[in-house]
Amino acid sequence: MITREYQLVDLETIRKINKSESKENFLNTKYTTAQNPHDPFSPKKIWEPKPKSEISILPNERLIDYCLEFSFECVTDPNYLGEIQLRNRKDKNQNAGIPGFSSNLQTKIQKIEEETYFGCYCRKEPNLSIYQNCPIDQFGLDSICKRKNDCLTNVTNEKRKRCQTQFKEDLYVLLKTKESKDQIHQNKDNFDRMIFYTKKFWAMEVLKELGESIN
Repeated sequence: MITREYQLVDLETIRKINKSESKENFLNTKYTTAQNPHDPFSPKKIWEPKPKSEISILPNERLIDYCLEFSFECVTDPNYLGEIQLRNRKDKNQNAGIPGFSSNLQTKIQKIEEETYFGCYCRKEPNLSIYQNCPIDQFGLDSICKRKNDCLTNVTNEKRKRCQTQFKEDLYVLLKTKESKDQIHQNKDNFDRMIFYTKKFWAMEVLKELGESIN
């Protein structure tokens, strides 16, 4: 089955939708305010910064799940990032044979990466049949994913880390851009969608690095 990108869901989009719903009749809107775990636009899904004292008492699974749901917000929030670093370090001093916070986090990151799709190359396995032209851009996210894929294909296992580092750096540069040079991303919705996934992939790289740093 060919799967294209998921619908764009980020904090700003959710806020706009919730604001719109407050002004219009419930039955006349495209989205509902009912709590639905399968509805990515549920008003319940909004990032909430918390003080260190509250984050420190979150169970491991809850912290992981919440952070991965809002991965970019999580890794750019010093309180959440600090708590993740702390729990990763605690894992290092525990029995290596017992799965802990770090291993559970990395497992869930891998699962998310395998289920995230953008363009031809930003996916577990590149799919060159899904779009007429691959990569779908020259300066955007799909081209960055292609460069990473090409790099990993042409280097030894010892040098794969360099490919991931370059991938993360390229993502960071892209997520800072304000407009696209590619025609396919000239539309605001398309550009926002690309930046959303760029932030998501970058955040995953940050979280993976934190886990690798304790080994």
